[in-house]
This record gives sequence, C-alpha cells and structure tokens, in this order.
Amino acid sequence: RSRQAEVLALTSRMHLTVEEDLRRSGIVEISLIDGRSASRRVDAPLGHLTNPMPRDALIAKFLDCAGHAATEIPRENLERVIDLVDHLEQVGDVAIIADLLSGRS
Repeated sequence: RSRQAEVLALTSRMHLTVEEDLRRSGIVEISLIDGRSASRRVDAPLGHLTNPMPRDALIAKFLDCAGHAATEIPRENLERVIDLVDHLEQVGDVAIIADLLSGRS
C-alpha cells in the first residue's frame, strides 16, 4: 500500500523499552525535532474491560480491517456478520460467519 513506506520510516525511529513495574500500563513519549516532548500514560487501553470501545467505533474498526483483507469482502457480507454477532446467541451455526468473511456464502 502507498502508506507502507511512510509507516516503515516512522517505525524505524521508534524505540521500545519494557518496564516491568508498569505491568499492563504503557507510556508513550514523543520527542519533537524542536526539542519539545510530550508523554501520556495509559492504564487501560481502549478495548479493555475497564475501557470498552464504543459500539460505533468497534464497527468502524471492523469495517476498516475488513477493507484490508487479501480478497474483497462484499459490504452486504460485512453487514450480515455484524448482525449475526449482535445476535450471536440466536445463531444456530457460527460457521456462517467464517463463510461470509471468506466469500463462501
């Protein structure tokens, strides 16, 4: 994809350190060219049980991820998957979800 080179260039300037005492928390620090810096600590990332992702954001993320699939997944299949997951306890055979996502259905 066209942005892949930009992403790779950015990641080449990143440094990761692991601090055991942070446990599951994380701190992101950004150093700017002009010498300024900013940091932010996250104790519960978005999607964690204590910081759930709003439904509309979750659906948007699912659709975005599906848009990067190796083979195109029809929009109607994606919408059907969303509906099935919303009513999962009523789905007789969850294999239909895999079928919809693989293009077999």
